[in-house]
Amino acid sequence: MHLAALQQAFQDRVLRGTSEIEPEVSQAGKLDLHTRLGIYENAFVARLVEALAATYPALRDCLGDSEFSALTCAYVAQTPPSHFSVRYFGNDLAAFVTQQFVGVKAQVLNDLTRWEWALGAVFDAVDTSPLAPEDLGSIAPAEWPALRFQFAPALCRLAVRSNAVQWWRASTQDGSRPSRWRTARPITWALWRSNLKTYFRSLDSAEAWALTAMDDGHTFAFLCDGLSHQADLDDDQHLDPDLDQSDAPTRAASMLHRWLSDGWIVRIH
Repeated sequence: MHLAALQQAFQDRVLRGTSEIEPEVSQAGKLDLHTRLGIYENAFVARLVEALAATYPALRDCLGDSEFSALTCAYVAQTPPSHFSVRYFGNDLAAFVTQQFVGVKAQVLNDLTRWEWALGAVFDAVDTSPLAPEDLGSIAPAEWPALRFQFAPALCRLAVRSNAVQWWRASTQDGSRPSRWRTARPITWALWRSNLKTYFRSLDSAEAWALTAMDDGHTFAFLCDGLSHQADLDDDQHLDPDLDQSDAPTRAASMLHRWLSDGWIVRIH
């Protein structure tokens, strides 16, 4: 068996338990065939479970070692890696969690898993050079309505529908655990990285809608118009009914200034 075929056969054994590699395994020594291969099979699963524990420490803490191990071993069996880097293993764990649990606990654990994955993705995102508020000084007033903004890859929006963030804080910041799994009204969070540090904050409904609109390629004029009309514009995101229509441009400018100050915007079109 040539090298490429040997490697493929070995991989198929580790991932799927096939037998094509068996005739190529030496029978010399004290260990039998299945013990020899089992060392690699078990080590493969163990390393992937360790990688998931590093990616999802709060999930592991909330479930406990035994339940987390059972969950992740089942995930490894169902979803073997498809990327050469182990960093990207676990991107489907949130969906798998939803299949393994029911009710409110399933929602909380799904949110918690997506939250921890988002934190990792934000930290690993491509480096960019953000614009500063003073970079807008050269833009002529007549050009403002048509402005569009490009956001940093290290910015993520995440809708959370439970008290998962409280569970995460309790696990990572030595806080007290919530008394129970609990669903809640959807809250959109912004997560981003600046100078190798990860930040996050919740967004009110108006800012969540505005950020989505700008990220979808709409103009600054669209943003002001949307805020002034106070419309139900996107799924569960409703604008603040108490927002003064005449104050919409000021609110839009304030949002833009904060986005620039936080390093979210990398280019203006």
